[in-house]
Amino acid sequence: MKYATLGNTGLLVSKLCFGTMTFGDGRGLFKGISSVGQAGADELVKTSIDGGINFFDTADNYTEGESERILGQSLRNLNIARLSRIGLVLTLSRSQSVA
Repeated sequence: MKYATLGNTGLLVSKLCFGTMTFGDGRGLFKGISSVGQAGADELVKTSIDGGINFFDTADNYTEGESERILGQSLRNLNIARLSRIGLVLTLSRSQSVA
């Protein structure tokens, strides 16, 4: 995997970003493409991390926030502790904060 520095933060992020708009149950604006449930998301997130991806895109309008919940649950299911998530860069909507 190739990495780039995120602005002037010193944080290295993968040049490939994994988008999560397909995670969900088909509700809202993305109903035509959001059909990946929790088990499928867990497998995709694990494969991405194993491949070196540490940059995940999500937004609160993807299936009305369901994709964010599923991604968070995948990280918990894969036993990725909060402290080790520092290396995972999540692009967040303005209404959210990283805590």
